[in-house]
Formats: sequence, C-alpha cells, structure tokens
Amino acid sequence: MRLYYLVGSLLLIAGCHDASNNKPNVDSTEKAEVIQETQPVNDTDDQYSADGLTRYENESVEEMETPQIPEEAPVRIDLQLNPAWAEYGLGMIDVQSTTDQVTIEKVILNRGQCSAIDNSIKMPVTLSFGRTYRGYINNCSLDKIIEIQINTNLGNWTFKR
Repeated sequence: MRLYYLVGSLLLIAGCHDASNNKPNVDSTEKAEVIQETQPVNDTDDQYSADGLTRYENESVEEMETPQIPEEAPVRIDLQLNPAWAEYGLGMIDVQSTTDQVTIEKVILNRGQCSAIDNSIKMPVTLSFGRTYRGYINNCSLDKIIEIQINTNLGNWTFKR
C-alpha cells in the first residue's frame, strides 16, 4: 500500500514538472508588447457617457420639489406655568402648527442654556394644521426664558420675549 502512494506521489510530481516545462518562456519585453497591443474599450453607450449621466441627473433634479421657506413662521408658541410645578416657576411650551404640515426637529431655549422638552416625545415631530406639541421645561423658570428657537423642515425660527 505504501508503495502505491509513493509511486502516485512521484507521478504527480513528475506530471507537474513536465507541465511547467511545456509553457513557452515569455520575457518582460514580450509582456510589454502584449499590453501595448490591447485596445481601449469604446464607451459610446449613452448610459455611461458623461452627457448621458448628466441628462439622467437633470431629469431627477427636475422631478424633486424643494420646500419653499415661508415668510412667516409655520408655528406659533405659547408659554405657560406647569400646574404640577407652578411653585417652582417651571413651565410648559406649546408649539402649534399654522401650516398644512410642518416637522419640528428641535426646540432650543435661551440658546441651549435651558433644557426644554421632556423625552417622552421623540423629535422630530410632524404636525398638521392646528395640531400642538407640548414640551415641559425642566430647569428654567418661565421668567428666565428670553429666546426660543424652533428648528423645522421649513427653516429655523427664533421667538424673543
């Protein structure tokens, strides 16, 4: 049995050795000639030409609608005392939509110095006309609030008191 494996291994080695000797030897100058002989691919297909891509991109851009930024704020705000925390002067902020649809992305009080809005409602919040989002002010009394910034999909709006 051992002899059988030994003979098989020798034949395999001899076969590999013979196969490598049958290939013609190519030197580096012949390789360079072969590389130079290759022809560039002709890219005349409209889909892949620069003009074709530009044409397709322009069609896509024309179909997209850019939201117009309104002249007036798409929301109105109301500050009031939170009845549960009135003795501490803590309040609530109501943001009401005055447009068909607006997405409130962020509410910032006093340029970030007061934390507003509890985390029970995750931002962004989309409101239809007349709908209200209520947030709770948890570390500033109402009399300390000077500026309220509402970031929406229709622009950022700043309200001052």
